Amino acid sequence: MLLDILQSVFYAGVPVFVVSMFLLHWSSQLTERNKAWQLAHQKWLKFGGGFYGVMALVTYIHVEFMDLFNLFSQFSSFSELIAALGIGLIVEIIIAAVMNFVTAMLWFIYWVKHIEMQYPLLWLLVAYSAFMLALKYAPEKMKKIPDTKK
Repeated sequence: MLLDILQSVFYAGVPVFVVSMFLLHWSSQLTERNKAWQLAHQKWLKFGGGFYGVMALVTYIHVEFMDLFNLFSQFSSFSELIAALGIGLIVEIIIAAVMNFVTAMLWFIYWVKHIEMQYPLLWLLVAYSAFMLALKYAPEKMKKIPDTKK
């Protein structure tokens, strides 16, 4: 159980906390400078800016990184990569990105299949706690929903 706790903190808690803090900071910076982003920020916080959205984003980043790493590692040299670049490879990358988006929306299935975990609910609790910690310790200006009616 101790190993599962440590793994869940490092593999789930830390990434969720970092991504949550980044998203809160990034969205607050955009909305301070741009009125058009205020509406998008408001919708994001109401629709997908919560825990589910953060987990989907973390999953998407992970899946995309692994796919791109696997794609580029199959080439033995840079010139071989350049030779392979073409419409087919670009279409393949775009199709994979769309499929990865669907995978990210089903993050709760993805992680159970890809990480050996004895206590999946513990992992979920750690990830959710990290998200809540980010919300709690983020500066107040990062958490507010801007008023778009002005």
